[in-house]
Amino acid sequence: VISVDVDGDGLPDDWEVEHFGDTSAEPGDDLDGDSLTNLQEYEKGTDPNAGGRIVYVSIANAGDPLADGSLAHPFASIQQGVGAATEQVMVAQGIYREAVTVFGKSLQLLGGYDATFAERDPETHPTTIDGERLVRPVTFATADDGLLDGFTITNGNASEGGGVHCYRSTLTISNCAI
Repeated sequence: VISVDVDGDGLPDDWEVEHFGDTSAEPGDDLDGDSLTNLQEYEKGTDPNAGGRIVYVSIANAGDPLADGSLAHPFASIQQGVGAATEQVMVAQGIYREAVTVFGKSLQLLGGYDATFAERDPETHPTTIDGERLVRPVTFATADDGLLDGFTITNGNASEGGGVHCYRSTLTISNCAI
């Protein structure tokens, strides 16, 4: 299917009409305030009206006093991202030695991004959550419609769900090695 873009703004007209009711939306606008422009929302397949917060995480950003989960200043831990996000947590390559708990939220945890978040390929940009044989690396509790995608989960320690534990949650796991 070929999308028509009569106004030449990079946003397909049918997508603009679906999300805004007409074709007057500008590609650089951010109507829902989630730090993604309309063009970025289109490219990522997210809803430009959802108002959900997408948060960025990069272990390489450890020590940044301005870390706020934005693209310019990502958080250094996935758990910080989970606490601040309402829609997605986008995680750059690296080894994250921590326990990640998603409680009562519908979140997408997406690993496999390069350091600039311009490319996502879990094989090229491996993203590991390492429990260090001390904790369960990932828990989703009372969290519906969760997604865990693009991670290696390793060195978990728990009597149940030593890698990933779902408690009263629906979770899709894809492109992961556990």
